[in-house]
Amino acid sequence: MKKSTIILSALLLLICACKKDNKTTTVINPPTPANPYYFRFTLGGTSYNQHSTLPQYMTFYANEVGGYEIDSAGLYPSIGLRLSWHLGDTVKESDVIGLIGKTLYYTDTLIHPELDFDHDAASATWYSNDTSNTSYNVKITNVVFLKKDTTLGIPIRTYVITGTCSGVMSQGTTASVLTGGTFNFIISRQDH
Repeated sequence: MKKSTIILSALLLLICACKKDNKTTTVINPPTPANPYYFRFTLGGTSYNQHSTLPQYMTFYANEVGGYEIDSAGLYPSIGLRLSWHLGDTVKESDVIGLIGKTLYYTDTLIHPELDFDHDAASATWYSNDTSNTSYNVKITNVVFLKKDTTLGIPIRTYVITGTCSGVMSQGTTASVLTGGTFNFIISRQDH
């Protein structure tokens, strides 16, 4: 009898171990990652954090790459970064990827950086000044190809550019300093 009790106990244990759990498991989707695009800076003592996922391609020529980062679908405030090669040059994939690790100064002529900022539709645009003071610059830490696009009616290639910047900005006769600029946003170039 003792032997049959042990066998019966072992069978019950085996059956219970193999019994399907009737509990319902709910799979919770992981949270969507935070928006990776931003352009943060301070201009004239006011801090800005542009962070829209809506790409704003820059009107450009074959010798330019650039884009804008905006705060919302309302398009303002917006800040733009344009990088220009010599007039008549055609920017290629290798030129854009070759920006990684470069520090560009506002007096550079090989690759010339420009910043512009619009607070709202009614205000005049702030533009970076071509100063020889090298403490003002654009540093590119990374560039990654994102995708091809035809939103502008012509084929373009888009990239995510990451880096830092500072600059002397002017709006008419008024000057101010842009400091603490950090960015990770979308730029574009013509697809040749």
